[in-house]
Amino acid sequence: MRRLDAKVKKVQDNTASSGFIARARSEWERVKYPLKESTMLKLRDILQEQKLDLILIINVLNTDASSAETETLAQHMSQLSCNISQLEADVGENKNILKASVQDLKRKEVLGWIYSQDPFMLYQSRESRRHPGTCQWFLQGREYLQWRSTGPLLWVKGEVGCGKSFLCSAVIRHLQSYCTAQSDNILVHFFFSFADSHRPNPLLCLSSILRQMCVNDRVLQNVEELYEKFNGSTASRPLEYHDIELALDSAIACLQQCKEVYIILDALDELPNDPDEYQRSRVLSWIKAIATRYRHVHILFTSRSNSNSRDIEDFVGTIPSIEIVTIDAMSNRDDMFSYLEAQFKKSHVLNKVPGHSLSQTLNSMISLSGGMFLWVHLQMVELTKLPTPRLKDIDHILKTMPPRLDDTYVRMLQNIHYLLSSEAARALLWLSLSLRPLRLVEVNESCIIMPQNRPVIAEEDRLEGEGILPCLSGLVRRTGIDNKYLALSHFSVKEFLTSEALKHDTCSSYGFQDNSAHALIAESCITYINHCYCSENRTGSRTDLEQFPLLEYACRYWFEHMILAGGEEQMSLASLASTLLQSGEKWKYVTLIYNHMIPDVPFSCAARQLTLRTPLGWAAALGLESVVHLLALQRPADLHMIQDIRFDPKCFQVQEPCEECYMIRFYPTSGTALMKAAQFGHTSIVKRLINDGADINSRGEFGKTALSIACRCGNTDLVKYLLDSGASPSGVLTEAIRGSSTLICQLLLDAGAVADEEIKGEIHLIVAAELDYDHICQVLLDYGADVNRLIEVDDWETWDPAIATDALTGATMFGNIETVELLLSNGAHIRGSALAYSLTGVEDGPSDKHREICNILIEHGADMNPDLGAFFNTPLAMALYNGWLDIARCMISKGARIEPSDPTCLLAGNILVAAVSSVDMTREILGIGVAADSPIAAVHQWAWGMDGDACNFTTALQAAAYHGHVGTVELLLANGANPNVLGPPYGSTLFSLFAGTCYAIENIGPESHEKEAKKAYNLSVRDKTIQIYKVLQERGVQNIIPWGSLNYDAYRTCVRGIKYSSIRTANAMTRSIDEEKFAILSGGTFCRVVRS
Repeated sequence: MRRLDAKVKKVQDNTASSGFIARARSEWERVKYPLKESTMLKLRDILQEQKLDLILIINVLNTDASSAETETLAQHMSQLSCNISQLEADVGENKNILKASVQDLKRKEVLGWIYSQDPFMLYQSRESRRHPGTCQWFLQGREYLQWRSTGPLLWVKGEVGCGKSFLCSAVIRHLQSYCTAQSDNILVHFFFSFADSHRPNPLLCLSSILRQMCVNDRVLQNVEELYEKFNGSTASRPLEYHDIELALDSAIACLQQCKEVYIILDALDELPNDPDEYQRSRVLSWIKAIATRYRHVHILFTSRSNSNSRDIEDFVGTIPSIEIVTIDAMSNRDDMFSYLEAQFKKSHVLNKVPGHSLSQTLNSMISLSGGMFLWVHLQMVELTKLPTPRLKDIDHILKTMPPRLDDTYVRMLQNIHYLLSSEAARALLWLSLSLRPLRLVEVNESCIIMPQNRPVIAEEDRLEGEGILPCLSGLVRRTGIDNKYLALSHFSVKEFLTSEALKHDTCSSYGFQDNSAHALIAESCITYINHCYCSENRTGSRTDLEQFPLLEYACRYWFEHMILAGGEEQMSLASLASTLLQSGEKWKYVTLIYNHMIPDVPFSCAARQLTLRTPLGWAAALGLESVVHLLALQRPADLHMIQDIRFDPKCFQVQEPCEECYMIRFYPTSGTALMKAAQFGHTSIVKRLINDGADINSRGEFGKTALSIACRCGNTDLVKYLLDSGASPSGVLTEAIRGSSTLICQLLLDAGAVADEEIKGEIHLIVAAELDYDHICQVLLDYGADVNRLIEVDDWETWDPAIATDALTGATMFGNIETVELLLSNGAHIRGSALAYSLTGVEDGPSDKHREICNILIEHGADMNPDLGAFFNTPLAMALYNGWLDIARCMISKGARIEPSDPTCLLAGNILVAAVSSVDMTREILGIGVAADSPIAAVHQWAWGMDGDACNFTTALQAAAYHGHVGTVELLLANGANPNVLGPPYGSTLFSLFAGTCYAIENIGPESHEKEAKKAYNLSVRDKTIQIYKVLQERGVQNIIPWGSLNYDAYRTCVRGIKYSSIRTANAMTRSIDEEKFAILSGGTFCRVVRS
């Protein structure tokens, strides 16, 4: 008792303010996301120690002792039990927090991958600038209400600046409330912008819409599957437009259960109508297809109605059911009056205008506007500059107001102070053509760069504070988070600056042409990089990005502006760019800020200096054709040089290297300049390099060629060119299959590729079947692929069953139903491996698709008794483990064998163990003659990893007790099962029961935060445990310690014919569940659950 009292005191001390519980609580409060796994494990270990102490004390308390000391101990233990329960709750709660955090992180990662921007940013920007109460004329109109109810398409058109974007934001605001009231409805939107004209807008649009639809769990699951397929080093190829289009179509289809799906698309006319890229026509085709195919989808889109939107007019003419609303002067009149009235009242000068004069002034402005909100806004900018509210001054401004928008812009340019006209012109140029939004500090820096001067930036030219912004009032506006960014006030500003009319105006110095302007920005970026690198203030760290505000932009986009400059302008910069690429340490510094080969945040890893071997390789990768031509003439030997340099990054020498260095070290790419150009899709550079003498069939370290890279990227035009230029099609068909391009596969097969070729242990048809590309499977079969060809396996003893040896098995592994049906229709033989995979899946267990495939295989005559080898269960046992009782009975009716006297145990005891989840199925198997105590043979899982201790039981009674199947336990005992048979994994039936109870309570059922549901679940587990325990007691079960240790050498060699129970031994060898651990898992449950 003294020893026990000391033990209680030790435990009691752990509850004090300085004890374990207090420390644990303090630690959990201090730990921040993400929670460390090691901390969780330490807490659980300490908790298990406390459980052991509790077990020892409870065993004493269960004796007949009646002394006062025992009562004191009981009080101590009661308090200790409460503390431990609280600690368990704390650990459980933090486990849930960790799990939720990990899930949330994964969700954010997936959503950021599908569309990296905030899909609500442009909407919030427009909504914040929309005058409250406007657009009610539209929201209450017949066309809108009919569209919201039943209409598939609604086109809102109007002239430039009439307020179409604000109307869209009003519609979104209205539909948000409407969809909240109608909880099943879904609202998505996308705002096209001229600022994104250089980007693949159709892809961005559909990606944004798909991301917003991920509020639906089924859509999110589909996007996660897309993420697994196309993200990271395992991606078969980059994600393309048609992939997003198919995924979005699938998402819309699965949302048919929703009441309605609303899609709002603003400023469709700002999407480029490039005849080579078909950007606008792609979106128009998608709109028509979706509106035609799905009745639950409603699409509203806006655009201008002028000569630049003629294709939109033609498109609308092909859809008779479309509704059209035109924004004109009468539509906007009340909104304009409300807006102007509020602006006058807001101004500390204009709010003094008398009421009757105010009304007359507002009506005059509205009459002059022609329904153009933007024009009205720009005139208000001029009116707010008045020093006093004299009516004659207001009247003068009204009479001198420019009648057209272009005239208004001219007046604004004329008002810019002549000393800042050059800076203002450069700022407008950068804002018009920048490839991402620019911060105010970046604009102030860009407008003082003089590429021809030395230095390129004079310190006396710097602009402080607001800088150039006050000069550009009306032409530029603040935007973005905290208004740190600048943007042109409207699309029409850029149109005006590049117009023909401005060329002949007195303000022509502000105009520009895109090609020459991009060239100027590219030159400014390169000279700015040189300026920063040579500066005494450069540190080589992230501090440089603050010291030199435009440095990150310059390193990231200089070459893209050079590409956009076009042929002649690019040639003029070739020498400057070539010098930068050959500048050694300076170029390494640039790649630390932005590396095109491994894009990352600037200075993310100072130890990583990944570079290509020659400047020619960089020029080819960056897409600089003029520089490639120049370097190929200067250094012809570089044409044939492998560009990638193997390196062991210093970063990897630390304990936790960054992920990029890890991937680069183990998965290095390799190739010539020609292959780099093919990798990044620069077709014109590929052509030039071949013309300059590059070897078209040169192979990299892993056998890659320019053709194989083009096939993997799905670049059909480049594949055609390479084949026409003499590229060998041998060995590249697999890359085309992984690129999922049927057309490229046909091109290669027509050029001489062999459909049935085996390359590096891969057969084309198997690869296509595993990827579920049934269209490519059909092409391969049409070109002579053998549907039953097997991969040659040298040693079946070491063969991994996770590798498919035939196409049908490959399709079955991944649940590809359509491909399975295609292969069967073409005469595929059903091997045992295919049937087995239909019952197990590959990694995460069988899905509904696998179940359907299993039925298909059975209907097509699959052998119910295939020889799967010495280590695996029969298909019938697999079906029973899945709980697929209908399939199991079908198998039996089709001849699946059950043999009570089977010496291997696979056809008797193993099947009985697999059936314990069903009383009826267990009864049927017992009725065939299988003994209730039939021994089993140890087996491995065919594919997915179920816990071996949960399936390899010595007897069916142990399995039924572990899983808590009361009825099955009673049935087995009634049929003569012995409850005292000893054997793995838990030693006896009694301890199998306790181990199963522990596992169920700790790992199965509702989450800990669902307290009531968790409590009810634990109670049900307890009741089942007590029922089984009482039944076992009635049958004379012995309360014995586990039988001892497990001989693992015997376990590993346990095969057919060696009964699982025969591997018990008296040797004191370690095993996964020793007596001490078992006491924790089973003994504690015994005391807590059975005797409570």
